[in-house]
Amino acid sequence: MSASGRFEGAYIGPAVNRDAVDQFTALHLLSGFILYFLLKAAGWNNGWLVLGLAIAWEIFEPMAKEFAPDVFPNPTPDSTINKTWDVIAVMVGWLIAGWISNE
Repeated sequence: MSASGRFEGAYIGPAVNRDAVDQFTALHLLSGFILYFLLKAAGWNNGWLVLGLAIAWEIFEPMAKEFAPDVFPNPTPDSTINKTWDVIAVMVGWLIAGWISNE
């Protein structure tokens, strides 16, 4: 971390957390897939809830990276386009799980 408070560590790859799609996009897709079945088991399976959770995570994530950077493989800040596609990936994972379970 620099004196300005910005993370200046090495990137895992040149596009991590900056481009629309990076190696963590698959993790967001899988999260949406898993959320489908967890929320279905709880009786709360609703697309708006999943969308809200995905957006809430993208709002919370920078604070989590600041508080506990060692928990993240790459604690650099996400770009706006990366956050947007992370939310889209969660929703696509949720939709795929619904399609697979025929609902």
